[in-house]
Amino acid sequence: EFWQHIAHYFPETKQLEFQEKRRHITWGQEGENFEKWCVGETGYPIVDAAMKQLLETNRMHGRARMIVASFLTKDLHIDWRLGEKHFKKYLLDYDENVNIGNWQWSASVWADPKPLRIFNPILQSEKFDKQATFIKKYLPELEWENIESVHNPLENTLFYTNPIVDHRIETNKARELYKG
Repeated sequence: EFWQHIAHYFPETKQLEFQEKRRHITWGQEGENFEKWCVGETGYPIVDAAMKQLLETNRMHGRARMIVASFLTKDLHIDWRLGEKHFKKYLLDYDENVNIGNWQWSASVWADPKPLRIFNPILQSEKFDKQATFIKKYLPELEWENIESVHNPLENTLFYTNPIVDHRIETNKARELYKG
């Protein structure tokens, strides 16, 4: 109901960030990194498994949605509207107002008192897929990899896609991007 309320009283937020102070962010657009995110080839197994799940089943768990949305907006600095459009194309349970609200929430531009929320894909992976069961289901090429290695592709060499960005560096860039 909250998302429906916002959509009704603030219809401009279907295309604009709810927080006016966040409307200055210069978002990245479509390109190689966006395409890699779309097909699950970012080099971050938790992100890639979630994106492959979306493509294969047209579904994605709520936690996974937050992880991939944070990665797109905070690690790749790509416009949340592109992620929303991608989800619209694939999700079976798509609801425009809920999807827009969730994307803006993940992008830290929504009606939310927390100023900047950045999900660490490594910590999220360790916490929510301890045994890498979900990851290995959607990324069978990692089936024989050590669990700790699967969780942290920045510190471990996997027989898998190399990370397209370094989360530690991109976190600092995101903080700069959101200033103002």
